[in-house]
Amino acid sequence: MLNLSVVINKEVYEDGLSGAYPGDAGYDLRASIQEPLVIDVGDTLQVPLGITTSFDENYVGYLYSRSGLSLKGITLANGVGVVDSNYRKEWSALVVNHGKESFTIEPKMRICQVVFGMIAPTHGTNIKYCSELDETKRGTQGFGSSGLL
Repeated sequence: MLNLSVVINKEVYEDGLSGAYPGDAGYDLRASIQEPLVIDVGDTLQVPLGITTSFDENYVGYLYSRSGLSLKGITLANGVGVVDSNYRKEWSALVVNHGKESFTIEPKMRICQVVFGMIAPTHGTNIKYCSELDETKRGTQGFGSSGLL
């Protein structure tokens, strides 16, 4: 079980962190801004999220786009954001507008979500450097190699 300590902007997260429905995998994260931000087509903005955390070192926070915003072309610029357990500054999201018109990010708007997952930290990983790798059934077959049906 993940041990999570959180400092939140209580004006933004009036009821704390939550998902929209019981059983949701991710916690909704909100824009911690005082005034609306307009993001023009093709532009990227760094949006503060009003949350700072401390959690177990074998975990990571993955920031994902919200599907409803993605339908409008509003996604995370880096695809998936990564928040390491030892990061202690306020979180932010790099939001890009791939849509067809400007989009306004309102204060407290749910802008992305975080899903926590277990990891194998880079520190302490046993890396073996080789000149070649063992053979597998898949081998070097890449994109599309498993077929569509």
